[in-house]
Amino acid sequence: NESWGVLVIGVTPQLGLLIDIAVVGRIDGPAAVAIYAVCQRAAYLLPRFFSAFTESLFVTLCRAVGTDRQALARLGATLSRVLVFSGLALACAIVTVGARALTVVFGAGYGGGEAALVVLAVAATVRAVYMPGLKRLQADAALGTLPRWFVVSVLAHIALAILLTMAWSLPGTGLSVLLVALAFEAWPVARALHRHEPSSRASSAMALTPTAIAFAGGALVLLLAWYRITIGGWAPLVSGIAALALGALAIHQLILYLKSSRLMIVRG
Repeated sequence: NESWGVLVIGVTPQLGLLIDIAVVGRIDGPAAVAIYAVCQRAAYLLPRFFSAFTESLFVTLCRAVGTDRQALARLGATLSRVLVFSGLALACAIVTVGARALTVVFGAGYGGGEAALVVLAVAATVRAVYMPGLKRLQADAALGTLPRWFVVSVLAHIALAILLTMAWSLPGTGLSVLLVALAFEAWPVARALHRHEPSSRASSAMALTPTAIAFAGGALVLLLAWYRITIGGWAPLVSGIAALALGALAIHQLILYLKSSRLMIVRG
């Protein structure tokens, strides 16, 4: 049963991409599919970079016993902060440079994916942030009903992708990914981890707090992106300053994470 749950949770994001491509192809045509695919791949580069840290944490959690597990929970909380700050920094950087984030690398024809890229970057951040908490639950064989939430997320994704793509084209498709990731993935993981260890501050710091930061920060980033695309003005400057500040926070948390990891290795 545990294996099926892990399979469902792992396959859901990949299935979501296929759903998006099918919906975009039907509604906006094959050219839009190419733009969306590039945006999706670019948005998930940062989470893929940090996936090695998450997998390493999972393996260590499976081996740890006693007080070591609490120390690893604190380490996971630090990793969650690294993920949320770096993801939001990337999204702010995309808002700052605008369409050039795509046109410089892929050509002028991809500039229309600017808004979708920002939304997908926020969605990728949300999904990356809940992974340390999810791995903690998996290591403790405490996934519970989480796989059902992910199954429901696929059905919700289909409906939202169709409705929002018809309304707002590629940004609407990206928004469907973000809403599903928040409502049917991130919050259920955060609640499950809190219920699994209700008295542990590290568990809350690993899931609830970063998810709330990703939600609030993501909303502000999307507001800046909307202002930049529709009005312009000071939005690139504000988002640039935010990107630098968040990037500095991410680097600081990464240094703390690496130091803590080294201390655990030496102690072990």
